[in-house]
Amino acid sequence: MLLLCSITVSSCQKFQDYLQRRDEILRPDCQIENIVSSDPISYRVQLSYHPDGYPMLANVHDDTYPGGDATEFTISYVYDSLKRLVGESSDYVYLKRGVFYAYEGNSKLPVRDTVPGLFGDLNIEELEYDALGRIIKVSSYGIGLPDEGSPVSDKVVYKYFYDLKGNRQEDPSNPDYQGVILYTSKPSLYSLHSVWKLIHKDYSRNSVDYAESYNDRGLPLIITRDTVPRFQPFLDMYPGSGITYACN
Repeated sequence: MLLLCSITVSSCQKFQDYLQRRDEILRPDCQIENIVSSDPISYRVQLSYHPDGYPMLANVHDDTYPGGDATEFTISYVYDSLKRLVGESSDYVYLKRGVFYAYEGNSKLPVRDTVPGLFGDLNIEELEYDALGRIIKVSSYGIGLPDEGSPVSDKVVYKYFYDLKGNRQEDPSNPDYQGVILYTSKPSLYSLHSVWKLIHKDYSRNSVDYAESYNDRGLPLIITRDTVPRFQPFLDMYPGSGITYACN
């Protein structure tokens, strides 16, 4: 029985590895360099990468408040020896504690992420996956301040499934469910790297229709300012943001 379980887990991992390699072949060979917003929010994110392609740093310039000093800080993406994302940290005082990802054994899929608050409180998300290694259930809850006895809040559960084209749909039981999500045939920004999929908990292959213009790889150059039924969040991207890429 133990041998069967071991074989099954090994087979699933090999299948997940195969799918990841296939997606890497099919995705546009591009990396995001800059995300720039100027009106009404003045904001710039400059990304840098490890030679192996992993996102390493996001340098942020925030000039949101006219007449005030601009804020500059760096978000670091931290990996372990297995090249798994284990944390996001920042040198900005209000983001310093970052996000931490927890794994079981050598699995490539984190079982939860934790966001520590400034005063010792915690926000925790427990993660569950489908057979293809995509997050399909997120159970969120908070642990309050130690001085207050660290009370645990009720869990809020979001469930997802993926359609035949590999795009995420919400379960009708989700809070604020808004119906079926319509996608274009263009690639999503998440598809550019597995780290972006994990951070945003969205493994969709395609993007929604939320751009004014695209490059020759089908990636968005200018995000529309018009109201759209759905908006796929990506880091600090806003309506009107411009995106530049380095493509091979």
